[in-house]
Amino acid sequence: MDTMQLSLPFEQVEQANFSNFYDENIPWLKAFLDELKEPSLPFFFICGAKHSGKTHLLKALCSYFNEQGKRTNYVALKKMNYLSPLVFENSSFFNLICIDDLEEIIGDDEWELALFSLMKEILHKQNNTILVFSASVKMSSIKFNMPDLQSRFHLCTMYRLPQMTEKQKIQVLIDFAKVRGAVLPNDAATFLLNRFQYDFSEIFKILLSLIAASKHQNRKLSKNFIVEKMTTS
Repeated sequence: MDTMQLSLPFEQVEQANFSNFYDENIPWLKAFLDELKEPSLPFFFICGAKHSGKTHLLKALCSYFNEQGKRTNYVALKKMNYLSPLVFENSSFFNLICIDDLEEIIGDDEWELALFSLMKEILHKQNNTILVFSASVKMSSIKFNMPDLQSRFHLCTMYRLPQMTEKQKIQVLIDFAKVRGAVLPNDAATFLLNRFQYDFSEIFKILLSLIAASKHQNRKLSKNFIVEKMTTS
């Protein structure tokens, strides 16, 4: 009797880095990494539609800096209810601070003041700390209550993550499975994308468990197998 089941919630997917980041439609990535070495200003803003890879990019940036022996801090503002604005303190300790989902704190006076203080500290101390924001809205759509913060924010150099095509998204999942010794058919990849609303971070976690289950049971990673596992979990 097979005792292995697809357990939920899924364990965390392995660390994000540029080796598992789909960058074929991001022509500016190399120039961006080069600019981070000696930026004229230490503020950068990356915008892109939901599920376009912003979170993966920020975490890959942290890994990239960590590999160089540098200290990084990744802050996910979509979890701001579990955080305190104090998370922005002691910026001089870090070489890179990545702030994800910037739009989440717009209009929150306490968070806006903390962010302004962070940017002010980085500029005034000139401690070589780099600050990278991401948001699912354009830079022109960011409207802070605090005028001074709005002014500082416009010092950011902006980059835009293009939305991947359906074909590219499918290929991302196929490649993810391939490097882990599994074959994911197109219809199975499409099913996962639709089932989990194109949330790659969630799909990657699930796919890891599905790959492990398929190897354990010596079965193909077919759509039928995936549906079966999702139904019985």
